[in-house]
Amino acid sequence: MENMQLICENRLKNILLKDKNDNPFQIINVLKSDLMLLLSNYMDIKSDLIDVDISVLENGSYKLIVEAYSKRLRVAKHV
Repeated sequence: MENMQLICENRLKNILLKDKNDNPFQIINVLKSDLMLLLSNYMDIKSDLIDVDISVLENGSYKLIVEAYSKRLRVAKHV
């Protein structure tokens, strides 16, 4: 069972690496869009105020940096 899990993990890593290498801007745009939807629930934000960067570290893992700027946070209502 562990062997199958490792095979699946390796396949997923290879697919993600291939997708990222084929079109890294598409992944960044998708992340930016998803983050925009999420963050708009908590703050007033425009898409040009979100910056997303993905870099590959020496050990093969990824570093995701997100910067978002807003002039106003939305107050959470307690029910």
